[in-house]
Order: sequence, then C-alpha cells, then structure tokens
Amino acid sequence: MTDVLQCPHCELRFTTRSELEQHKSFDHPREQEVAPRAEPAPPLIEKQEPKEQAAGPPQRRGFLSRVFNVKRRS
Repeated sequence: MTDVLQCPHCELRFTTRSELEQHKSFDHPREQEVAPRAEPAPPLIEKQEPKEQAAGPPQRRGFLSRVFNVKRRS
C-alpha cells in the first residue's frame, strides 16, 4: 500500500512530498507565509573614538616600524 499525502488546504492528494510542497507553494502561497515574530532589536554599540596622543608634531617613522608598530627610542 502506498502512502498518499493530502494537501491540508484543499482536497488534492499527492504521492510524493515534493509534489505536495510544490503544490502548496504555487496554489496556497498565503497559507504558508508565517508572520515574522517581533524580536527586540540588538543594542546599538557606540563607536569609541581613539584617544588623541599628547600634542606635538607626529613622529616620522619608516615603513617597517609602521608595519610592526615599533616605536623609536628617545
């Protein structure tokens, strides 16, 4: 005996689940739509501005010292 799948929205019957799902998506699209749940919005994270360094002219550094964040010895 083969299983018969009946559409929950009408009288049609199908032999495979894929046929039933396709029928429901084409012929009964509104019944499948689920109202989106209202979820609370995630809290906003405030962007912190970087603290400014002591006043003075910027130090001139070479390429490698900038890449590897090496500071000059005074």
